[in-house]
Parts: sequence; C-alpha cells; structure tokens
Amino acid sequence: IVEDAGNEDSDSPRFEEVEGHFRPRIASIEMIEITEAEKQSFSGRIWWLLQLPLKLGFKFTCAPCERGTAWEIFYPITLVVSFAWIAAFSYLISEVVERWGEMSKIPLSLFGFALVALGAEIPDTIQSVTVARRGYGSMAVSNAIGSQILNICIGLGLPWSISILSGNTIKISDHRKIYSAAIIQSINVFLVFVLLLGSSLIFRENKATLSTAKGYVLLCAYLIALVSFTVYVLRISGTI
Repeated sequence: IVEDAGNEDSDSPRFEEVEGHFRPRIASIEMIEITEAEKQSFSGRIWWLLQLPLKLGFKFTCAPCERGTAWEIFYPITLVVSFAWIAAFSYLISEVVERWGEMSKIPLSLFGFALVALGAEIPDTIQSVTVARRGYGSMAVSNAIGSQILNICIGLGLPWSISILSGNTIKISDHRKIYSAAIIQSINVFLVFVLLLGSSLIFRENKATLSTAKGYVLLCAYLIALVSFTVYVLRISGTI
C-alpha cells in the first residue's frame, strides 16, 4: 500500500515512540535474523568476502551519521561522499560496457539499455526498498518516478548543454534506436499511471495501492520491453 508513515498507529512493529512521536525503526528483528542465517551458509560467507573491500571503503569514507549519534552533524559530508562513490561506480560500468561492446561487436545502445541502465538503477532500487520497509510507501514510488525524470532531463540535458556550449557537436548515429526506446518508455509510463492511479480514479479511493499482482505486471512489462528492444536493435544492426 502506498501510504506515508503518519498513517501508522502505535501498534505497528515498524515504528517506535521517541519523545511522544513515532518514527521508523532503524532495523527490525526479522532483518537481523536473515542476515545471521546468511552468515552461517557457505554462499553467505563467500558473498561476505566479496563485499568486504567495499564495506571497508565505505566504513573509512562514509561517516555513520544516524540520528542521535556523535557523527550526526557530518551527514552533508556523507551525502557528498556517497554521490562520489556512485559516480565512480557509474564511470567504471560505462567504461567496462564500452570496451565489452567493442570486443563483442554488439551495439552500445543495447548495452546501455540492458546493463548500464540496470546498474544505474540498483542504488535507486535499494533506496526505494529501504524507505518502503520503513513505512514510507509514497516516498518509494516518488523516488522511482523522480529518478527517471532526473536521468532524462538532467542526465542527458546537462552534459549535452555543456558540450554544445563548449563548441562540440553531438552526433547521433542512429535515431531509430532512440525513437524506439522513447516509445517503450512512453508505454511504461502509461502502464505505471494506470496501475497506480487507475483503480483509485475509477473507484474514487483516497490513496493509490501497489499490490503483489501489480508488481508482477511491472516485472513482466520490463522483460517484454527488454526483449522487444533487444530484438529490434539486433535486427536493424544486421546481427539477426
């Protein structure tokens, strides 16, 4: 259910009372139990070892600025450092994908649609899941939609504007791929609008709902869009 934390009552296990106000719990017992169970398995230990370098890097560069701690005042620094980590990972992914595309002769537009986009949305997905578990459903949905607006308007508009102002020319090798991607994105936006607000407008409900069935529909829509764009790009490039 897409709703804010203010609608929760005092009996909710996801919230705790602090100074007469209810706020989300930082961690739940269920989440701790799952983490401990993963550490007991062989695959869990392997995954922990793979994560260890990143965890050490995050520990020494990102201050733990939770509320009520001595590091609370350093949250702006943590925010800036977090953006720096995301930028570094994004640059690494783009370089790897570009090199991979040159070696495999697969169009870079396909790599961008399938791999770069997926890697770029992982942080947004983690953020949405985190705030949703804390009871902020509306924030999770807004984050998912707002990130797409930011990617298109700022992620494309800002570097292109800087490049044009610098006297460079932006060349698009094949506009048909961008046109097809825009059509797929438009269909997805319409589908999200129908799923989130369609039933609310029809039945005059005062809030939007996102059920498990609607989640499966969105996952299927992503797979259909991915397969459709892959087939189209490979066909016009002569690969198939």
